[in-house]
Amino acid sequence: MERLNQELKQYLCIFINDRQTDRAKWLKIAQFSYNIKQSSATGKAPFEVTRLYLPRMGVEPGKSKNNAAGNMAKDMKSVLDEMCKVLFKTAEQMKDRAERRRSKAPDYKVGDWSG
Repeated sequence: MERLNQELKQYLCIFINDRQTDRAKWLKIAQFSYNIKQSSATGKAPFEVTRLYLPRMGVEPGKSKNNAAGNMAKDMKSVLDEMCKVLFKTAEQMKDRAERRRSKAPDYKVGDWSG
């Protein structure tokens, strides 16, 4: 729960005004953003786990007869795909760094005192 609060606070700090009077306005989209983000523990987004699909974001390329619109949509998709790759790579690096700092768990056997 603490991790969720940290992530929502981080997201809200980006968007809310300096007096924090519009925080409530951004809560729903912050929650939605968190729920569609892939979890490192499960490899799936919370939304995908509970509903078995991911919602459309509204940024997927649509059908258009205008070539410029189609090209822009393709460019946006390629940038989005590249950012996803970069974010996943960064997440893996963070995970590796965290695992290197972790100490090995003690090897308890039946009858060992653990207090």
